[in-house]
Amino acid sequence: MRLYADRWPELTAGMVLIDVSDENATTALTAARVPLAVQFAVQTTAARLGAVRLFGDALVPDGAPPLARQAAPVVYGPKSLAATGAEVASSLDSAEQVKASVVHPAAWGDRPTIVIAAAGQPAAAVEAQRRLAELSSRGCLIIADTTDHYVHYAQPDLIVRSVRDIHEPRC
Repeated sequence: MRLYADRWPELTAGMVLIDVSDENATTALTAARVPLAVQFAVQTTAARLGAVRLFGDALVPDGAPPLARQAAPVVYGPKSLAATGAEVASSLDSAEQVKASVVHPAAWGDRPTIVIAAAGQPAAAVEAQRRLAELSSRGCLIIADTTDHYVHYAQPDLIVRSVRDIHEPRC
């Protein structure tokens, strides 16, 4: 999303960024690249063999919202897992592209930008998201009322309100 807005600013009226990954926090991902690739290959194969039918929502992490449990056949289906594996594999390349082109003072000018962060994150993670919002003179950070990574499940009204109000952020 951030690269799109940087490359095609005339097509980007504003941005609502939800629980954004920090492009500088790639050390752990670099070390985990091969094990993650193996993990997703195994999970994709297991899904093709019917693991989702056998184990259902037991595959869903504890504390996941009910909608995530209901969507387990889709989320843990072979195509979804393969897509997630490909996304993880490309994350390092994406982070490097973002660092090279998007992260500089006033990168987004006065384009309205709302960054929504889950509550309870380490101070450094919140500060990284605050700096991200500050790449726009009309940027702001909203701390959601949930510690859940699935902010869009926990507070869909916050996401919808932010998208609707992007032209006049109320942070």
